[in-house]
Amino acid sequence: MTTIELRVHGVHGTPPDAMLGVPRPAQVAGDDEARFFRPGGSTTGDTEVEAFHWGSLTSGAAGRALWLLFLPFTLLNLARYTLLTWDDALVGPGGTGPGRSGWGRLADGLLRVTGLVMTLSAMLSVVYIAAGLLAAQCLRSAECVEQNSWLSFAGQWPWGAQLLLAAAPAAAVLGVIAWLGRRPSTYGKPARTHWMHDRKFGERSFWTEVAEVSRLRCCHVAGAAALVGLLFSGFLSKSQAGAAAWIAAPVVLGLMVLGAGLLVVTVLVTGTLAWPVSSAVASSLRWTGLGYAVVAVGTAVAAMWPVPGRQPGPLPRLSGLEATSNGLAVASVLLVLLTAGVTWRLAVLFAKREPSGPDATARPVAFSPMWNGHASTVAVTLAFGMLLAACGGITFHVADLVGQPALEGGNVVESAGDTQAPIFLSTSYWTGAWLLGAALVLVVGLVLPTAALLLQRVWSAVWFSTAAVAAWVLVFALATVERPFGGVAGAWPAGVLIAVGLALGALTWFGDAQVRALAENEVAGASGPSGDAGRPIPHDLVEELDRRRLRVARLWRRGQAKFRYSWAAALLAAVSALGMAAAGFISGWRLVVPGDREIAPAWLVALLTEDGTKDTTSLLAVLGVWASTALVVVLLGLGYRAFRQPSARTAIGVLWDLMSFWPRLVHPLCPPPYGGRAVLEVSERVMWLVNEKRHQRVVLSGHSQGSLICLAAATYLTSPIEADGGQRDLDETDRVQAKAALGLLTYGSQLQWAFARLFPCFVGFHHQARLYQELQGRWRSLYRNTDPLGGPVLSWSSTAPSRDPAHAGGGTYGHLLTDRCPGASSATHDVCLVDPVSLTRTHDDPEPRVAGHSGYYDDPWLARQRDEVFGPEPGRARQEEAEDAAGTEQDGVPERPGAEVIPVAPVSRPAVEDWHHVGRWVEVWIAVHRQGNTCARSSPRNGQEPRPR
Repeated sequence: MTTIELRVHGVHGTPPDAMLGVPRPAQVAGDDEARFFRPGGSTTGDTEVEAFHWGSLTSGAAGRALWLLFLPFTLLNLARYTLLTWDDALVGPGGTGPGRSGWGRLADGLLRVTGLVMTLSAMLSVVYIAAGLLAAQCLRSAECVEQNSWLSFAGQWPWGAQLLLAAAPAAAVLGVIAWLGRRPSTYGKPARTHWMHDRKFGERSFWTEVAEVSRLRCCHVAGAAALVGLLFSGFLSKSQAGAAAWIAAPVVLGLMVLGAGLLVVTVLVTGTLAWPVSSAVASSLRWTGLGYAVVAVGTAVAAMWPVPGRQPGPLPRLSGLEATSNGLAVASVLLVLLTAGVTWRLAVLFAKREPSGPDATARPVAFSPMWNGHASTVAVTLAFGMLLAACGGITFHVADLVGQPALEGGNVVESAGDTQAPIFLSTSYWTGAWLLGAALVLVVGLVLPTAALLLQRVWSAVWFSTAAVAAWVLVFALATVERPFGGVAGAWPAGVLIAVGLALGALTWFGDAQVRALAENEVAGASGPSGDAGRPIPHDLVEELDRRRLRVARLWRRGQAKFRYSWAAALLAAVSALGMAAAGFISGWRLVVPGDREIAPAWLVALLTEDGTKDTTSLLAVLGVWASTALVVVLLGLGYRAFRQPSARTAIGVLWDLMSFWPRLVHPLCPPPYGGRAVLEVSERVMWLVNEKRHQRVVLSGHSQGSLICLAAATYLTSPIEADGGQRDLDETDRVQAKAALGLLTYGSQLQWAFARLFPCFVGFHHQARLYQELQGRWRSLYRNTDPLGGPVLSWSSTAPSRDPAHAGGGTYGHLLTDRCPGASSATHDVCLVDPVSLTRTHDDPEPRVAGHSGYYDDPWLARQRDEVFGPEPGRARQEEAEDAAGTEQDGVPERPGAEVIPVAPVSRPAVEDWHHVGRWVEVWIAVHRQGNTCARSSPRNGQEPRPR
């Protein structure tokens, strides 16, 4: 009976020839973006291998690099899928879950309003750069025009014409929002009857565009247009004498009230899109906003047209800019707080729906939602922080391009040979720069302690933290006090503490006595590692062998850092939240105090400057300016490299592979998702192989991100048939045949430690458990302890996060969907591959390579596990042999789970209580080389089969 293995690559876009192991494979199906390959020529044996290459969906075109500018919006869209709103695998189809309650709808509405506020913040920066900096300052200054010849064509224009030119970038951004948002997420027709809160992961409608996205695009266009008209109307309220002679104050007031009302209506409609909003209402709102923007801009241009382009006196400014920017800052902080509150409530409701009782299959601690269910809050905070930093960076970069940035209302500090024209920036932007500089100092100081904690070097983290605290005290003192510690000479104690902390942290880092002792214990009383026993080690290679043991032990520790990657994201989110809270407080202060709305208060000026006279900016503000400018330069550089170099284009595509898998729900300016196309292409290929080619065995084989695609395709093929908005879904007979012929093989996968915890309502524990039951155990997974990204899927290790003191004790591994699991045995459905295959070598053997996250396609154990997927008793015989060799029995675990029962055992001791867990990992690795039958062993030498133990 022929078995078809359909391989799906990961984020690096492995070429088809590497996936299939042949030089020139032939494309047998698909198009230029989603392609299926097979080895050229005739195939022999009982197994045929196909490769599905989807890399061109995300990294094939150079223009995709421009999506880097929309990274915050993509992160916000990702936040929607982390919400604990609906778990149909837990409560069953048609049930009532948190997602279909008012709390779920409120969470959807908050995220959509957050997306609208982010769009308004970006549009505010565009209008301020074009009208407030270039038109109102540079074009009205002869010195600035002379220094920027590319602006000389408009230097003599009337002020109204210059203002009309400044409206062009805003019009272009409105066109981008309207055009990019129209790009479909799949090639199918959008589903018009399925709403956000009704989407199930196993239905075809999940991958198609929902009705709200088009309405949401109309709302964003309306809101951005209303903001443009409102800001341009601000010119009329403080116009020059020529305009004030004939423009009436009621017209100005009416335009502003109309724009503010339009913004409020847009926010309300955006937040209620969970309930059906007709296309006519959304379209009317869009055209109303565009019409208002045309009237407001046209009125401002007509009123300002008689004013000369250059004239002495104070420069005109965007009236209401400070109030608008401060209002958006306060709104962003309130939205983050509301999101945190709603996600907390959803987490409580989600926990109450967990099954309980002696016969219930509870969610293991290793599958607990990341950040206690507040992943959405973390994502929203990071999205806001990235957007505000990028907007500030672009603003400062433009100001630095045309002149010298200076604090509004102050003077410019002149340096030798510096004759650039001053460009006065709003106090809001300087406040953001100061906060960004402070955040930069905090993050840089926490880099080394965080890295030490990720790698479980606790004493290094302590010493690095000591140095970081001393550095923070020194930097903030220098930034806020003219003579810290009695002068520069008085700062030497902090400098000494910084040096001592860095030195001791480095010594404890590289010393690593624990790992050295564990690595040296391997050869205590032994002639060599198992598998190489009996082979004498040359004397000149003994020292090299010790070095390799230490290197592998460190790689094992690095591989376990993936269970703590969330700490780094939480750290960045915490710093971003502190910055947003400070910005919200300052903005709220300026909104409440009437005298501080347009002119910065004295205490804020003292914070942003060194001496309070606005002559020189403070150290932190300068650091923030450099950081924001550097961010813009890096983004532009990445975009240029992606346009010119295919290798860089692929590297940037990796980022989108991770973030643009999910369909758009809360923001229209996201990259066109590839997940639906990839999942449906794989599913249709499986259906064709089973029902047309009559293959009775098809194994979906996914590496890394490809395992998520395979999981989604398998879920789609095994889920019950339901209505799909008028589209024809799978035929029931075809689905039953595909389900009976389907198997799943994953390797180097993040399905447990990352995806199941980030998206528990879509690919969480109960979803994977149900899929395992539907496949009747036809699921295998491979991983390596040296893999920094992939990990166990069908079992979990003691390094998994745990907060429940009841989950203590036990062995190195717990059990999820496996048969009995004696250690990391190849007798289970989760197979741990030894990496490297040996530590020793002779003069006629090459040094074994550490594969890590790569090389799974060439590993002989991949073929073995593929062949065992459809075995009558998968792994049972080898399981008993492994138990005999180990001489141990697991207590309280059923002999073998059937299709309806899944054994669940307690998780091992929490990592937070035992930071020396690497010792157990190295001890297991030592046992691998001494006793065998604990982990699967493969040999890359000359393509030989794995050597038996």
